[in-house]
Amino acid sequence: MKGINFFAALLLAAMLPMLAHAQTTTSGSGALSIVNLYVTPQPIVAGDNITIKFQLYNSYPNVLNNVNLQLSGAYPLLNYSPSQTTLINSMGTGLYNGLYSYFTYNIKIPKYAKSGTYTLDVIAEYMTTSTTTEGTSTLSTTVTQTAVMPITLYISGTPDIRLTPLPEQALTPGSQSDVTIEATNIGTGSADNVSVELLDSKNFTITGPYIFYMSNIDAGSTGTASAEIYVNSSIGNGKEAIPAILRYNLDSGQGEAENVSMPISIAVQSPSLVATVAGATPPYIYPGTNQTLSISIHNSGNGEAKNATITFLNASGLSLGNSASSTYLGSINEGASVMQNVFISAYKSDNASMYYLPIRLQYYNANMGNETDAIEYVPVRMQSAAVFNITEELGSLNPGNTYVPVTFRIKNTGNQAAQNLNLDLQTIYPVSTSNGNAYIDSLAPGEAENVTFYVNIDPQGNPGQYPVTIYEQWTQPNGATSQQYSSSDNYYVEVGAASSSQGAPPWEEIVGAIAVIAVVAAAYRRTRKKGDKARSTKK
Repeated sequence: MKGINFFAALLLAAMLPMLAHAQTTTSGSGALSIVNLYVTPQPIVAGDNITIKFQLYNSYPNVLNNVNLQLSGAYPLLNYSPSQTTLINSMGTGLYNGLYSYFTYNIKIPKYAKSGTYTLDVIAEYMTTSTTTEGTSTLSTTVTQTAVMPITLYISGTPDIRLTPLPEQALTPGSQSDVTIEATNIGTGSADNVSVELLDSKNFTITGPYIFYMSNIDAGSTGTASAEIYVNSSIGNGKEAIPAILRYNLDSGQGEAENVSMPISIAVQSPSLVATVAGATPPYIYPGTNQTLSISIHNSGNGEAKNATITFLNASGLSLGNSASSTYLGSINEGASVMQNVFISAYKSDNASMYYLPIRLQYYNANMGNETDAIEYVPVRMQSAAVFNITEELGSLNPGNTYVPVTFRIKNTGNQAAQNLNLDLQTIYPVSTSNGNAYIDSLAPGEAENVTFYVNIDPQGNPGQYPVTIYEQWTQPNGATSQQYSSSDNYYVEVGAASSSQGAPPWEEIVGAIAVIAVVAAAYRRTRKKGDKARSTKK
C-alpha cells in the first residue's frame, strides 16, 4: 500500500508543472479553469469547420457536484452553430478524469464572418461546500457557483471578388475597344496582392497589357484596370464572356487562384461577313520568317451574303506573297463559312508584338442591295525574338590564300537575348571554309560582337565580291527549355587580285629551265653541223 501511495505521489509531482503551465492557456473564474486547449485548424478562415478541445482543472480542495458545462458565444458563431450541454455528477480536485480526457466541441464558422477576434465562453455551474466558523463551531453549507472560462479565436474573413467589364453598352465585332475592369470585393475579408490576368479566346484578343495588379482590396472596396480588347469578327449576337484568372492572398497569406468569366454584350448586324484566323502554319511567326494563315470567312448575320469577294491588303510590318489579288467567293449562307489561305512574311527589322492584317470584304445582301465594302483587321501576334544583322566584314582575301581569317560583326537588333549562339558560315567558289563554325555565349538586344571564320581561296579564283551565308541557331529566355531558334543572313566577301609575285616560278626552277634550254640548243647545233658535213661529202 505504501508503494502504491509513493507511486501516486511521484505521478502527481510529475503532473503539477504541466498543469501549472496549462492553466496559463486561458483565464477563468471560480473553481474551474481550462488547461491544454487545442483549436484546429490554424489559422481559422471563415467557412471552416473547427474543433475545440480542452481539459478542466479544479483548483478547489473540495469536490464539485452537479457540474453543468455549456458553451456560450455571441453572433455569428453560436447563433450559427448551437451549443451543447454536458453534465458532470462529481469532479474531484485537480485535473478532471485523468491526462487523456478532453471535452470536444465542433463548430461551423459562417462563411460571412468578418475578419476579427471572437470570444466563446465555457460556462460551468456547479455545487460545492462552503465552510464558515462561528466561535468554536464550524458550519458547512452547500452553495451554487459559476465559473466563466473565455476562449479567444481570431477568424480571417473570406474575400469574394467579382469582376465586371465596363462599359455596359454592347461591343462591335471586328473592332478594338477600351474596356474597364472593375474588381469588387463583396466578401468579408481583405484580398491582398490582387491581380487579374485576361486570356485570349476565340471571341476576344487582348491587344495591350494582359496582367493587371490592383494591390489590396478590402471588403466592400473596388479596384479598377483598363484593358484594350479586340473583338473577333466571328463572334455571335448577345452575351459573351471574357475569360480571366483572378489571383489574391488571404489574410493568412494563403494564395488563391480562380478562373472567372466576365459577361459582356455583343451587337451584330445582318448580314455580316467576318474574317478570323482559323489556323496558322507554323503556329508562331518570328521577325524575318514566313507563315501561312488559314482565314475563315464566316457569315454571322441573319441573311445570305451574295457575290462575296475577299482581298488581302498590305500591312505595316508584314508582306504578302501572291495572295494579294482578290478572290471571288460567291454566295455565303447564313451561318456558313469558307476558307482562304494567305502567305505572309514578317519584316526582319520590325519588332512590334502585334500586327493587324487588313482584309477587304465586299458583298451584297440577299436581294443584291445594300452593298457592303468593309475592311477587317485580323490580329497577328508576333513572338519576340533575337534578330541578327551583319554590319561589317573584315579580312584581306587573295587567290591562293589558305586558312585566312575573315571577321564579321554580328549585331542583335531584336528584343530578346540570344543564348548559346552557334554560327555556321557557308560559301561558294572560289571561297571555301577551313573552319566555318563560331560560338557566342550570349548576345543581348543592341549588342554586337565580332566572330571570325577561316577560309581558303582557290588560286584560280577571280577577284570580285562573292556571297556568303551565316546560319544562326540559338536559345532565348522566353522560349521553352529545349526550344531552338534559327535564322540566316546573307553578306559578301571581297576577293582581291593576285599579287605580282604570285604565280612566278622559284629561282631554282628558272635556273633549271635555262640549263635545259642551253643543252637543247647545243644538241641542235651539233646535229646541224653533222648535216652540213654530210651534204658537203655527198656533193
